[in-house]
Parts: sequence; structure tokens; C-alpha cells
Amino acid sequence: MLKRDFYLVCSCARSHYGGRPVGLKLPRIVSAKSSSTPATKKDEVAIRVSIELPEQLFAAPAFKASIKVDESSVTAATVDAEVINNIEQVVAEATGLRLEIESVPSLEDEI
Repeated sequence: MLKRDFYLVCSCARSHYGGRPVGLKLPRIVSAKSSSTPATKKDEVAIRVSIELPEQLFAAPAFKASIKVDESSVTAATVDAEVINNIEQVVAEATGLRLEIESVPSLEDEI
């Protein structure tokens, strides 16, 4: 068997000026050599993919894959108070500036 782990970093195409999602952009592939998730932009999500294929498949490759994530499987991202405090402290130590971070509901929560 041939094995490989990698991340598909996906982002959504949005309507004008960061509006609602209207489709998916072509994902980029990032190596999964380390145990940490790759850095992503605010509109990206990293999906770890593990693939195992038999060597015989490459004698005459002809296959198709379909991936679907059910909406009920998605959890909202959360930033706890400790993370916020750490960010404020690091900024203060590095720059001497006082930074206050407030958690606010997303625009999707308001709709």
C-alpha cells in the first residue's frame, strides 16, 4: 500500500466585497510532515487527508472520489479568555501598547 498524509486548505469564493459564500476556490495542498495544522487565513479551513492506495491502482488508474461534510458536523470556532489574555499580553510586551480584544458574535449569528 502507498500512504500519504496532507492537508487540503480550502477557502470559499464570496459575492462582492466579502459577502456570502457562493462556491469553493481550488484548494491548495500542504504537506502534513509535522503534527500541527498549517497556518490558514481567516476565510480558509485546513482538512487533514490520509490516503492509502494499492500499488496495483497505478497499473491502470481510473477512479473517482467525492467528499461531502454535513453541516451538522461543523462546530463554531471559539477563542477562550486565556487565548485573548495571552494575545493582549504579548502585544503589550512587544510594543508597549495596551490592546483590548472583545469577542463579538459573527455576522452569520445575527442573520
